[in-house]
Amino acid sequence: MFSSSTAKVLVTVVMMRRRYLLLAGIIIIAIVAGGSYIYLANQVRGTYFVVDVLGERFTMLVVDQQAIEDALGNMNGLNNMHPIGVLVLGDGGFNAPWGWHYKPETVMMTDMSTEGCDAEPHFVQENLDYFVNTVKYYCPWSARIISASQTVPTYAAWPDPLMAQPLTVIIVLRLRSWLFE
Repeated sequence: MFSSSTAKVLVTVVMMRRRYLLLAGIIIIAIVAGGSYIYLANQVRGTYFVVDVLGERFTMLVVDQQAIEDALGNMNGLNNMHPIGVLVLGDGGFNAPWGWHYKPETVMMTDMSTEGCDAEPHFVQENLDYFVNTVKYYCPWSARIISASQTVPTYAAWPDPLMAQPLTVIIVLRLRSWLFE
């Protein structure tokens, strides 16, 4: 029905189509897996606060107006409140180099909280699974707000998504060599 050269061309076209569909699927998976770096930080309106906990710093995005006012009060020495909020995996696009961040719509400032959610940022990082899945909240009692900004602080700038996701880099490099061999 087809000549052997035509059949080879058809097989090559089908194989290339499959490769491109596979590539598209893997790219979608990589985007979803790396989605924490695209946490809508550019779409959420709020204030970024840099928080110091015994010499370690992290950045939080606060969207609740009362929490923003309380955090500004803490920064200006008007209260001794500390932040509390739900922890989420990934830096959220604003809390680099940490592998966690507060879910912005849950952040509040409080005078009191349970001891179980009090820790230094490095301890949260070292016990991330426990904090995210069991404790669920983070409430550093020693926290002090040291700065506020309407934009992501420069030292907490968004990482290059490919460099922030080593698995994504490996997948992309292997796919590139596989597709264009």
